[in-house]
Amino acid sequence: MKNRVIFVVLSLLSLMFSVSMYTDWRGYDHGLFYWGQALLPLDLPRHWMGLLGTEYESVLLYNIPDGLWMFALCAMILAVWGMSEMYNVGIWLFLALMSGVILEIFQNAGLVPGTFDWFDIYAYFIALGCIVFLSQIQNKLQWKNG
Repeated sequence: MKNRVIFVVLSLLSLMFSVSMYTDWRGYDHGLFYWGQALLPLDLPRHWMGLLGTEYESVLLYNIPDGLWMFALCAMILAVWGMSEMYNVGIWLFLALMSGVILEIFQNAGLVPGTFDWFDIYAYFIALGCIVFLSQIQNKLQWKNG
């Protein structure tokens, strides 16, 4: 049970942080995301963003939130399925990853509104890799502790 709680907390923190990046750092003033700014205000002065450089600013503002959303989804999948049924978990994680990749491909084809970006796809794979790595660490700790 403790394993599942950890992944729920990771998922919620990841989701809150990514939404806050949209609301505070991008100035995305939309009613849907207003609660993100209220829950976790992360005001980053605009002149700090200028210090990062244009290419890094783009990754920070656009690609990292997408990766965090994928991380949140994958963490929640682990929270729901637990670690006992790794085959089923693997199928759901694969479906989550492919959903993100397919949406990017659809954006490129103009079938879905949005902007195609290879770095979004990289962020999805990195997010999945991070969650698999964390789950493996958790498995080893659980096995070691009995």
